[in-house]
Amino acid sequence: MATEETAARSTGMRYEPDTGFLYIFHEGGPIDETAARIWMADFVKHVRPGTPSFVIGDQRRATRVTVEARRLFREFAETTLRTQGYFAGFGASFAFRVMSNLVFQGLGVVSPIVATSFATEQEARAWLAEKRRAYLART
Repeated sequence: MATEETAARSTGMRYEPDTGFLYIFHEGGPIDETAARIWMADFVKHVRPGTPSFVIGDQRRATRVTVEARRLFREFAETTLRTQGYFAGFGASFAFRVMSNLVFQGLGVVSPIVATSFATEQEARAWLAEKRRAYLART
């Protein structure tokens, strides 16, 4: 497992005020418990309760999601992530895309998450922008 210091340099989330997106990144290897905790802490800093989240994920260098990370994501979805969420991943290998889709299907059982994968960042951003426009038109 990565040390906290190493993971903090290579895993994170930033808010993009011009798009309203949260951009998550992982610079390689498995998404483990440390990476999951970093994302969850960043998420609660940026998402107001009751508002949907629009998350774009750079998956180009991720290889797998560990059992510990999947458990933490599920617990987070059950207890904290109680708002509508949209996730658009991009650049994942076929194997990681399959695993990621399974993780999101499981999370979707306990939390209202819509997730999909795209080949490019441009496609992912376009899909998220459309979801955000639709939400803003309803409010």
